[in-house]
Amino acid sequence: MNLASILEPIHEYIRCNLITVVFFLLIALLIVFILFTIVTYYAYKWLQIGLDQNNMFFYKYNKKSQQILDKYGDYPVETVYLVRQPFARIINIVINIFTLGQYNAMIKESPENNLPHHSLLVFRLKLENKQSKFVLLEKNNCINLTDNFVFNHLQDIKQIKINNKNKNKKTTYTLKRILEKTQSRIGPERFFNWNLCKNNCHEFTKEVLVTLGKLTKANQEYIQRDKMIYIIKPSEFTLHLVNSICIVYNIVEKYVLDKNYF
Repeated sequence: MNLASILEPIHEYIRCNLITVVFFLLIALLIVFILFTIVTYYAYKWLQIGLDQNNMFFYKYNKKSQQILDKYGDYPVETVYLVRQPFARIINIVINIFTLGQYNAMIKESPENNLPHHSLLVFRLKLENKQSKFVLLEKNNCINLTDNFVFNHLQDIKQIKINNKNKNKKTTYTLKRILEKTQSRIGPERFFNWNLCKNNCHEFTKEVLVTLGKLTKANQEYIQRDKMIYIIKPSEFTLHLVNSICIVYNIVEKYVLDKNYF
């Protein structure tokens, strides 16, 4: 009896019961993740390692963002748009689960100007032949650059004028120069990586505005309008759980999605 004859019934069973196999595989992965989260939580506590410093994975742009930067990074910036938009529905659900319903209760009781949001920047670049190009810059689990996006009615948009009429090319604001200066000032760990409380989209947006010399009091209040984020204080275990999820997603993005295996 050879190996092929032994494996053949196993392959046949998997083929005929694919949904069942996938279901139990997902359950097994979930159990492994829960055990991983609990064990690493107590390990970090025992070793006295900061629970919010365990999700450093990125030290360069992902492939898609690097392609955008290579293609449009050297064009001068005409205008910057500061954008804030509501969290996606799935994010609201996850936050509500982590806060045991506290999040939804506070949303209902809070005025509109306290509602949490995601902040990002859109750059209008001056191309050749008097054409323009819009590029979106945001930080989710990592930095994301894209030219495939749309403005919508749920977003609040504030225009920021940039003085880019200097004929000296070394001082002209380009997307690449803005990002390089920001990275150099705050360091690659803070620049490329994300943290729920200390290095989120708001902090990243502020740092880019610092580079542009546009972090005015009005712009800072515009970014951090949602004071609720300072009211909801996640527990240490909740913070570790969020970071653990981020670690898993970062691994998938860095070593699977960014390699174009699918």
